[in-house]
Amino acid sequence: MRTLPPAYSPLGAADLIGTVVDALSGDTAPRLRDELTARYAADTTVLTSSGTHALQLSFELLAAKLGRSPRIGLPGYSCYDIITAAVAAGAKVRLYDIDPVSLGPVWESLADVMPEVDAVLAGNLFAFPLDWQRLDAMAAEHGVVMIEDAAQGIGAEGPAGPSGRHGAASILSFGRGKGWTGGGGGALLVRGALSELAVDLPLEAGGHGTGVWIKATLAWLLGRPTLFRIPILIPGLGVGETNYKEPSTSRALTRVSAHMVRRTDGASHQVVARRRIVAARWRDALHGLAARSALSWCRPASPAHTSGFLRLPIRTGGVSAEDVVRRGRPWGLARAYPKPLHHLEQASSVLDHPTPLPGAEELAATLVTLPTHHWVRERDMKSVAALF
Repeated sequence: MRTLPPAYSPLGAADLIGTVVDALSGDTAPRLRDELTARYAADTTVLTSSGTHALQLSFELLAAKLGRSPRIGLPGYSCYDIITAAVAAGAKVRLYDIDPVSLGPVWESLADVMPEVDAVLAGNLFAFPLDWQRLDAMAAEHGVVMIEDAAQGIGAEGPAGPSGRHGAASILSFGRGKGWTGGGGGALLVRGALSELAVDLPLEAGGHGTGVWIKATLAWLLGRPTLFRIPILIPGLGVGETNYKEPSTSRALTRVSAHMVRRTDGASHQVVARRRIVAARWRDALHGLAARSALSWCRPASPAHTSGFLRLPIRTGGVSAEDVVRRGRPWGLARAYPKPLHHLEQASSVLDHPTPLPGAEELAATLVTLPTHHWVRERDMKSVAALF
């Protein structure tokens, strides 16, 4: 049975074979580090084994600068890994609410959090853009450090520039479903005063990365529609599930991942235009349905902001998101984060003064994503319309 994956990061057989050849010939991490530093206007770049480790290190840098545990404002609806990073760094967390339409901050909620924290993390969910001009202005007013979570940000852009170039630190991820893959890995891009502290960060060696290559090869093989049903049915793989991961020791990027990231760079940025086209076709296909039902679109807050549409988020309104995804899995429908962060059991140890977050609650209950990759066909869109 044909089953669409929810997301896609360009990776081909030539990339996999070429990565092996490249990795045997030498280490390209220094070159990758220099390229990322230049592209994203950073002063220092630290290559890590995951985006979570990159985020964890950013919190630890802040702690080193302050000489105490940092107080950090986090979005109430986001990847559970940001709680993992906060727990690992011993941070205290205040949550601000997320607007269910734009997927950006609820500004009044963020304004309440700003006076109480040392830093704020803002992220591009599904490559939706953020208003960095307003974020920077608020941060300057309160003397707050801004950290950009650009793990899902490829293609997100606004008047202040593309994702990955904002704040005192930016986080990149090269995981399987983030649009740009190294089979794993991440990068911490540091600017200004924090960059001096980032030079000698203690990281365990990443190693060669043979296991990373094997996993990437299996993901490439089984990630196509004709075979994707297989990993979904295998217990223990957790495909399509969102689970909290316990903290682990930060490690450096593997040699294999560094080579793979450089090989997939061009294609990963070129497919953004295709994703935008597929997202527009989804809206056309479901336009009539949205007009007469509770189905509604998420959309950037301003026409001046452009999304990269890693996935296309919609809200199901009165229809159960869990039920929609269960029936729509063959067409790549997926939930992102079934719980807001304040409902996550592991967050209780770091949360400070929990407050109501109605936007995050709504997103957790109603948000469903549609795939935007090249495998989506018109018949898939018609099937999803019929499902709704």
